[in-house]
Amino acid sequence: MLRLSISNTFKILIVSISLIMFGCAVPVEIEKHDDISELIKAHRSGNLKSFLNKFGQPMAIKTTEDRDQLLYTYPHFETLVNPSKNAVIATSTFFWRSDDDYAYLKKLFGQYEWIEKPLPSPSHEISEIYSVEIPAIGVSFEYDRYAPKITWIFISKPVTK
Repeated sequence: MLRLSISNTFKILIVSISLIMFGCAVPVEIEKHDDISELIKAHRSGNLKSFLNKFGQPMAIKTTEDRDQLLYTYPHFETLVNPSKNAVIATSTFFWRSDDDYAYLKKLFGQYEWIEKPLPSPSHEISEIYSVEIPAIGVSFEYDRYAPKITWIFISKPVTK
């Protein structure tokens, strides 16, 4: 049977608590090379061949109302393309990274100009919806100030001045 003295038990307890506190205090580094960043890079050129080289062939290809456009479906996003012009038009991706996605994105893309506009209030009283555009990188999304989870992010070709 293992016998621990009070001093050894106390040392183990202190070390355990210290490790837990250190683990909670270490900031989580935002991945600079996640899908969002890679999609933004792909939209910068807008070149479909480069896009396919980066992300591979889609799981499915669907037609759209516009005969010149196709919807490429990947596991985590969908991309609208124009194959005849070799162009990537827009991508939508499900987004769920943290308890405060707005702060996460602000930290990731805060160096760019953000255009935020309030949207008409929904029927829920505790809701304040905003539309956000980051033209320099072609990103847009909506968020609720009181529940800053962002569900979808839309990416298109960046606006250049």
